[in-house]
Amino acid sequence: MENPQIKEALSLRSERPSMDDGSTTMYSTARLIPFMLRELENRGYDRSTLLEQAGIKWDNQASPNMVSPSECSRFFNYICSLLSSEATTLPLQAIVTKDVTDMLLHCVITCDNLACVIERSIVYCELVKAIGLSLQLVQGSEFAELRIELDRPMKDTPSLLLLLASMSIFYQLFSWITAVDLPVSELGLCCDKPTFSPPLGGLPDVPLFYQQRHSRIVFPVSCLTLPVARNSEQLKQVIDHFPLDLSVVGPKGSSLSSQIETLIQASLRNQKSHITFETVTQLVNLSPATLRRRLRGEGTSYSDILNRCRMSYASHALRTTSRPMKCIALQLGFSDDRAFRRAVKRWSGSTPTELRTGQSNS
Repeated sequence: MENPQIKEALSLRSERPSMDDGSTTMYSTARLIPFMLRELENRGYDRSTLLEQAGIKWDNQASPNMVSPSECSRFFNYICSLLSSEATTLPLQAIVTKDVTDMLLHCVITCDNLACVIERSIVYCELVKAIGLSLQLVQGSEFAELRIELDRPMKDTPSLLLLLASMSIFYQLFSWITAVDLPVSELGLCCDKPTFSPPLGGLPDVPLFYQQRHSRIVFPVSCLTLPVARNSEQLKQVIDHFPLDLSVVGPKGSSLSSQIETLIQASLRNQKSHITFETVTQLVNLSPATLRRRLRGEGTSYSDILNRCRMSYASHALRTTSRPMKCIALQLGFSDDRAFRRAVKRWSGSTPTELRTGQSNS
């Protein structure tokens, strides 16, 4: 008999067109980064040097949330490649660039259902050797399992972290593309149980088994018929956020408003794109109406959160950089610097020039 929790999750399929009730929040793969950094530092790497080598320009006065999604993804890929070299005696493999993961998204977005998405992902991993893993789908009468194998022995912490990162990324991809949190029943790892509690990244909190013959994600076989609920236009809106910010970031149990604030703060560091309300609704898997209603329940609104984030970023940029106001205005989504000046005056009671010269009235 089917598990009631799985049955409830599958029932979201009929609600997906409007997504008024939404699905449960996923948790970001970015949670793996501190564990990865700690492992590299234990092996003699310097954190500042790693940031520099990955091309991340880090301002010590900035909040960690102000790192852009594209920067975070690039850093994640870079430290994964270093862990890969530590996990094997083979030479350092080619870094899995953002272009590689973006191409995977473009390959699967035109699929009809989850089964097709998984089949194309399997072929993609076979063709792109730089990914360094292989996938296999095994179907039973009630459950299916996605087997994920790294091209290296599972004998140390770097290998375990790389495996968890890979499993987390595919789980988040499948959940996003179907607009349903995939109802996983168990996870299996083909390694010994570590001495520490491993981070699950974006994986759900389900039974985790070690010393398995295959590393796998187990879910109801009926999920393979879940239709793809996203399209190419929606992919354009979120592609900069994959894989680390595909889901809401923030501690478990944090409010929806604080999670959205984190997303907006991260996007403001991205010089290439500006996050929109439509993008946020995708990332939290809620319809516009539901998102507005839940924020009202928390005593706020999307525009209030956006303006608060804009003001925080504008104040920081004006006080600590010499960037032209027009550039800051465009990055914050203003059509011109005059609209930006009026907004700053309305938010803070001071003009941008006063903030820049330290003559703020606040």
